[in-house]
Amino acid sequence: MSDYIVMRAVEFSKLPATFKKIFKNEKGLVEAGYWMQKKYDGCMGIAMIRGDGTSQMLSRTGEDYTKSCEHIIEALLDAKADTWDGDGQCWDDFIVIGEVWQPISEAAFPEISGKFRRQSPSPELRFVANDLLPAGFNTDKPYSKRFQELCELVDHNGTAEVRVATTLFDTCDNPMAQALEWQGEGGFDGGILRNPDAGYTVGIVKNGEIVKIKPTLSLDLRSDLRGWEYGEKTGRKVWTISVTYRGVKTSVGSGVPHDEADVPANGSIVEIECLGITADGRLREPRFRGIRHDKVAPDA
Repeated sequence: MSDYIVMRAVEFSKLPATFKKIFKNEKGLVEAGYWMQKKYDGCMGIAMIRGDGTSQMLSRTGEDYTKSCEHIIEALLDAKADTWDGDGQCWDDFIVIGEVWQPISEAAFPEISGKFRRQSPSPELRFVANDLLPAGFNTDKPYSKRFQELCELVDHNGTAEVRVATTLFDTCDNPMAQALEWQGEGGFDGGILRNPDAGYTVGIVKNGEIVKIKPTLSLDLRSDLRGWEYGEKTGRKVWTISVTYRGVKTSVGSGVPHDEADVPANGSIVEIECLGITADGRLREPRFRGIRHDKVAPDA
């Protein structure tokens, strides 16, 4: 299923200019009535629940990982008979979208990803559901109604295998700060803003139906090692540097200049931007921003 695609959330900054002009920023979306959910640091799972015995758990790009999630599929099948579309009509087939996940106290993302993809039973994995869709994905039904039906499905099921994503409906004054707080708890990499009035259409979000918030963290750290290797496509030197934060080293390649004269020397204080800290203490998706000539000591 190489052409398999779901509705893919984007950051606010990547939405059309006309949309950003109306809402200004993420806070503007909350003020307009958007809901906010925790963004779980796991693997996106698409549970295809069918009445003919062919139910599957697929990845975002369509790979079949049913073997590792058989217990999740069974839990959703147990609830299938009491699932309805809100108009009193049963769905023979439906889709539950969510995150295959474990709390950070049990497993970090690399371990979760390995369990999800290993093609063998992984009963310790959990499924955090965030949407309930008809078999064809696309629907005009607003998210608020779909979420209500999802809660009815999961609550009726009442098992540990499946839960509904933590959701704030009208209690978030600062969505970026809230996303950063969740990220700091471990096991989450930010937040998701959802338009409760929006339907669902496969493809990249263009009208702000789902907006993801990944807080950035800026740190001034000491560059303690630099190196290079030849790029496969360009044949020129590609430089990397290493930085240490709280005793853990992270290699940084993104943003590092190509010219050797501009690459920070060992011992320099450099500004690194990242998407938080991983469970093992490394910087998540680090990017070099520049040399801090005005500083002599790194951030602690």
